[in-house]
Order: sequence, then C-alpha cells, then structure tokens
Amino acid sequence: MCSSDLVILSGYLRRLGPRVLAAFPGRILNIHPGPLPQFGGEGMYGARVHEAVIAAGVAESGAVIHVVDGDYDHGPAIARLRVPLAPGDTAETLGQRITALEPGFYLETLKAIVAGKIALPIAP
Repeated sequence: MCSSDLVILSGYLRRLGPRVLAAFPGRILNIHPGPLPQFGGEGMYGARVHEAVIAAGVAESGAVIHVVDGDYDHGPAIARLRVPLAPGDTAETLGQRITALEPGFYLETLKAIVAGKIALPIAP
C-alpha cells in the first residue's frame, strides 16, 4: 500500500509498466516540451520535438503537463504553456526558451492542483 498523492516526473522518457500505473491511477504527471498530441509519442523528445514544431510552420510551441498512461505522451493534458515561435528560431533556441520556463510552469501547476484550482481527471 502506498500513501503518495502524486508521482511527479520531469521529462521521464521510459514507458511505465502496468503495476506502477495501477498503483497510482491518474496520479502520475509528466511534462512534455511541445504541443500535444501533435508533437508527442514514442521518439518525440528534446530537440526532435522542437525540430518538428519548426518544420510544421506552427505559430507556437510550449510545454504540456499531462497524466501518464500506458502510451507515450497520451494521457490527458492538465496544463498548457504556450510559447510563440520567434523569427529565426532553431531547435536549440526554441528548446532553450521552453526549458527555462518549464520549472516555474510545473511548480505553478502543482500549486494549483494542491489548491484545488486544477482537478486531475478521474482514473479509469
């Protein structure tokens, strides 16, 4: 038996197994450095995400805090940070801007969850 309310991952890149997911249903969070679901999934992390965002010609990227489930970057999004692309952005410059914002964004989202301002989806 476990007494944790939340499991907080920060850019965790491995798929969690069914035992871990079952122990914390709907209570495992991770952050992704780009818009989901468009720029997520297996193999989409770090510079790969930023390169895909720039190649797609979209106006903004960002970060998404989501509930972890059995598929990569698939669980419900609970918070989104929007970061406009700047003229001449590269994967490196976009990644640097997003990475600099992620810790504060994650902390503010966690505070909002604790304060009851953001509700986690009900686990299956």
